[in-house]
Amino acid sequence: MINKQLMNLLKDDKKYIVGIVLSKWGTLLANIATVSILCVTLAQYYTKKEVSPLMLFSFVGVVVVSLIVKSIANNWQSHCTHFASSRLRLDVRTAVLTKSLEVDASQQTLNDTELTQLSVEGVEQLENYFSRFIPQFFYCLLSSLTVFVVLAFMYSKPAIVLLLCIPFIPLSIMAIMKIAKKILGEYWDGYLILGEQFYENLMGLTTLKVFSQDRMKQRQMDQRAESFRQATMNLLKMQLNSLIVMDIIAYGGAAIGIVLALSGYVKGVVSLPQMLIFILLAAEFFIPLRQLGSFFHVAMNGISASKRLFDFLDTPNSPLSKSRDEKHTAVPTRIEVEQVSFSYDDDEHYALKKVSAVFEKGYLYGIIGQSGSGKSTFSKLLTGDYTTPLGAITGYDSQGNTISLSDLQDDIVVVNQKSYLFEGSIKENLLMGRKDAQEDELWRVLDSVTLFEFVRAQPEKLDYVIQSNGKNLSGGQRQRLLIARSLLADKTIYVFDEVTSSVDSDSEKAILDAVTRLAKDKIVLFISHRLYTVKEMDSILVFDNGELVEVGTHDVLSKQSSVYQHFLLSEQELLEGGLDYNA
Repeated sequence: MINKQLMNLLKDDKKYIVGIVLSKWGTLLANIATVSILCVTLAQYYTKKEVSPLMLFSFVGVVVVSLIVKSIANNWQSHCTHFASSRLRLDVRTAVLTKSLEVDASQQTLNDTELTQLSVEGVEQLENYFSRFIPQFFYCLLSSLTVFVVLAFMYSKPAIVLLLCIPFIPLSIMAIMKIAKKILGEYWDGYLILGEQFYENLMGLTTLKVFSQDRMKQRQMDQRAESFRQATMNLLKMQLNSLIVMDIIAYGGAAIGIVLALSGYVKGVVSLPQMLIFILLAAEFFIPLRQLGSFFHVAMNGISASKRLFDFLDTPNSPLSKSRDEKHTAVPTRIEVEQVSFSYDDDEHYALKKVSAVFEKGYLYGIIGQSGSGKSTFSKLLTGDYTTPLGAITGYDSQGNTISLSDLQDDIVVVNQKSYLFEGSIKENLLMGRKDAQEDELWRVLDSVTLFEFVRAQPEKLDYVIQSNGKNLSGGQRQRLLIARSLLADKTIYVFDEVTSSVDSDSEKAILDAVTRLAKDKIVLFISHRLYTVKEMDSILVFDNGELVEVGTHDVLSKQSSVYQHFLLSEQELLEGGLDYNA
């Protein structure tokens, strides 16, 4: 019932668990005091038909003190519960975010939707384990011993009977756990799959409408929702059945104890106040255990979710990952790629096969190839999104000193189709590139991508608010703003992956001009499927079927009977008027 791996999450926050347990115990002691004085007062009234002033004063005093103690204990319990749960949520979500930054794409065991669901709903369920179940577990041990000592002092025989009934509830919980694991596994699988399908259908809703497939997806969602409903009902049935079993044990044990106490009173073994105290505290003996059973079912949801979270957190870090505080001072001027191969599935089918290349500062490199040729995979190996043990990628500074790939990551900026503009002002988005940039620098990078006039024409200027991912900008403006932000970062290595796709000709020209200027003192890689965009670049790398088949300038490659020449002819046939690349 106590998961050591989960308990390790608490670190220095175990004091809050102790605080919750002690506050519950304080409430119990106040209840015992109230019950005791009440029973003594009632017994005196029953036997003497009156209550002495001293007894009445004692009764009022004990009740008032008990209420004060319970109020303080409840407030302290709320305080500890709040801090324990809030610290837990922060720690777990921070750990998940940190891990997602430390693993590369090929190591991800959860997709974005599953990770989001577990980080939100899963962590909320996990909170119940720490703020309810764990404190209740330790409180049960403490409260049972406390009540047993009080009852045994008055009449040991029924107190021992109550004590012997205690193990049956934890044993029933342990037996239920074996069944619950399977049912909860099915519940969480259904929950994650339903959320994933809903998100996917929502993102592709326009496409589904265009191809009239929305009805079909609706039926699939209905089926998945029905499966999840059935899993939820199975979970509820299991919980209700187990609660019935625990109720029988709890109230049956209390009933046996009460009967024995009454029998002892009839035989004259216990006094009237003792019998009354025994009857009222017998239920108090089992209530914490009964609550433990209820909290157990809530906690099991969190335990089931935590297994998936821990599987993700236990994923080995990318060998390139390191602390953000680690800095290097060497500036790369040359990158050498030697015999690099990569496979997505660790089988014999390689997306990249023994690729070797050299990139130097001050040169603009075009990377081309058909879809699936390996050009984007190659760039992701450079940027650290993927890692491979096959081959080596090494950087060198101007003195010839080596720079590891992990250090190269600090000097790489990537702009691709997934680059994101956040909802907020243009200024806020640009400052993500470099937070200490001055306003004149912001205008300068905007001018370099021909957005100066557009931004100046807005009444808000740099405070013009962009919608999520630049929805209120054209495709070309969005791409140019992304590039402006990357320029502001002022890194040494830039990778532009299909940044001219789906943009107008003016934006394309502005982007190419900015990239060309940037390459004068940077290492710049420009990935494109449009051959005419790389025509003027210093060197062109041609990928085909995962291999780097040709390297050279446009003039050299276009005159060879080569893959590049085949690409030229194929693209010319697609362009109206037969664009002449050799012009």
